[in-house]
Amino acid sequence: MLTDWERVDDTRFKVAAQWPRGHSFFTPIDGRYHDPLIAAETIRQVGSLLGHAEFGVPFGHHYLLHDLSLRVDPHHLMIHQAPASLDLDVTCEDLKMRGGRLAALRYQAVVRRDGHTAATGVFSFSCVSPTVYRRLRPPHVFADSHRPLPLTAPAAPQSVGRMSPADVVLSPTEDPHRWQLRLDTQHPVLFDHPGDHVPGMVLLEAARQAAAGALGRTSLLPLGLTSELVQYAELDIPCIIEAAPTPPTAPASPPSTSPDTNAARPSSPAPSQQQTPDPRHPAARSAAGKTRHMVGRPLTKRPRRPAHQAGERPVHPGLGPLPLPHSTPQQRLHHRGYRRPTGPGPPPTPAPRNAADGPAHTTAGPSAEPPRPPPDPSAHTHAPHAPAPSAPAPPPPPHPPDPHTRSTTPRTAHARRPRPGCPPPTRGCWT
Repeated sequence: MLTDWERVDDTRFKVAAQWPRGHSFFTPIDGRYHDPLIAAETIRQVGSLLGHAEFGVPFGHHYLLHDLSLRVDPHHLMIHQAPASLDLDVTCEDLKMRGGRLAALRYQAVVRRDGHTAATGVFSFSCVSPTVYRRLRPPHVFADSHRPLPLTAPAAPQSVGRMSPADVVLSPTEDPHRWQLRLDTQHPVLFDHPGDHVPGMVLLEAARQAAAGALGRTSLLPLGLTSELVQYAELDIPCIIEAAPTPPTAPASPPSTSPDTNAARPSSPAPSQQQTPDPRHPAARSAAGKTRHMVGRPLTKRPRRPAHQAGERPVHPGLGPLPLPHSTPQQRLHHRGYRRPTGPGPPPTPAPRNAADGPAHTTAGPSAEPPRPPPDPSAHTHAPHAPAPSAPAPPPPPHPPDPHTRSTTPRTAHARRPRPGCPPPTRGCWT
């Protein structure tokens, strides 16, 4: 199938290939289309070509296929009057070298026919030496007595999308959706070289035939496939192929419409249908951690209000009921005996609670009313028939101190000794 190749740079290559109009195994689908598996085989051969010709893989080393994916365009798989000439653009995405030789490769190939993309595939494989390969495989597969399973009867060719019984790789079982892998190690295309395990292309053909049998079609044109090979399929151990049609996807229900606003609103699932994320899942733990850091506490747990906010008087264990605290600065100042200043200036000093605290001293700001001068005794005259001035009333007795109330006597600056190394208090500094 491959006819030529050319290196573009270190990771890009151009490969030429050709598909014949008729093939002994990759027969036309419905007589009009090239078999999509011939595109997969063409891309697989590109990996072997580049490994030996460009990356120094010696002959005799083993290629281990890991995974592959293929997508085809049926419009450019039509069979014409001449063989299909193809141009492949190959890009090596993951190239691993060991000791100057290729160890593993992942590459993408775009198959173009007459300038149009006919197929796109991504293949991944690794290369190992015969010594390493013998360590990977069980010893009995290299013995001369190792034989594959006896050849079983094939399924009906029309039921699996084939024309010849020799090309059928499935044997029927009691379950209509289960088949046993049929291995004909003498097949010239599927087993083109001796091996100790089932080749990957045989498994792809078995999957294609099982899909045709599950759908009940005599011909099947697959438009895409994805395969991951994680274990060897042995020649001497039965391999079961299962296939079942998937149920059709139900169409999405139209959004509900509100009768009053005539606006489409998405319907929310019922509470019983809502799935709770598993806290053991990493994504759920990450989301919970973010919520915990953003909120600080669960939204359903409300903090307990203080007693004074609930309308209760706080009770001290030894002093009994305490007065309610005041919430605003004005209330706190009023409670302690302070008065609001009438203009800009230094804050006023607190007024004494009673006569026992001493005479009242008030400091006025710049905008306060100036003090009045004392009256002149010479200018003072008594009006006729004016009663004699009476003696001032005695001051009320002082109230006993309340043990539950904080003293409001102003503290002076000299009552507190400054700390060593600290500057002395200046005027206007409250202590």
